Amino acid sequence: MQIVPTVSHVLNTLTLASDAAILSWILLLLLSRYIRKLRNIKRNIIEHIAPYSRIFACTVALTAMAGSLFYSEVAQYSPCVLCWYQRILMYPQVLLLGIAIIINDVKGLIYPKALSAAGIILSAYHYYLQVGGPSILPCSAVGFSSECSERFSTAYGYITIPMMSLTAFIAIFILLSLYQIYGNRKTQ
Repeated sequence: MQIVPTVSHVLNTLTLASDAAILSWILLLLLSRYIRKLRNIKRNIIEHIAPYSRIFACTVALTAMAGSLFYSEVAQYSPCVLCWYQRILMYPQVLLLGIAIIINDVKGLIYPKALSAAGIILSAYHYYLQVGGPSILPCSAVGFSSECSERFSTAYGYITIPMMSLTAFIAIFILLSLYQIYGNRKTQ
C-alpha cells in the first residue's frame, strides 16, 4: 500500500521534530539558570506557547491516537500487549483535554498529566524491550497480539512505534506542565 510509507514518514518526522523540541526545551531550562540571554529566550517561549499548550497537548494526543489506529487498521500491524496499555493511557486524553479546553478547567488537567506520566514509564519500558533489553516483566505473545519486542519499523536509527508513544507522552506532560505553571495566567 502506497499510503503506509507516506504516513509512516510523516509520523516519524513529527516524532523526530518533537524529540528535538523536547531536548531543546530541557537544555534551555538547564542552561538558562547560568546564561542570562537564555532566560529571555525561555521567557519569550513561555509567553508565546504556554497559553496555547493545552491545545497543543490535545493535538499531540489526537495525532498519537490517529497514528496508532492507522498502524493497526490500515498498515495491519498487530498491537502487542504493551501497545494496548499505551492506547488505554493515550486515547482518553483526547476527550479529557478537549473537555478541559472547552470548559476551561485547569484542575482537570491533572488526569491527562497522570495518564501521561504512567505512559512515559510504560512506553520507555516497551522501547527498552525493543532495543534488546532483557524483560523485567513477561511480555509474551498472547493470542492475537505480537511479541512486545517486535519492531515493525525503525526510522532515523531510533524511532519505533513505542518511541513515538514515549515522545507523545513526554510532549503532553511538558505542555500541560507549561500551561499549569504559566499558561493559565493569561486566561484568568
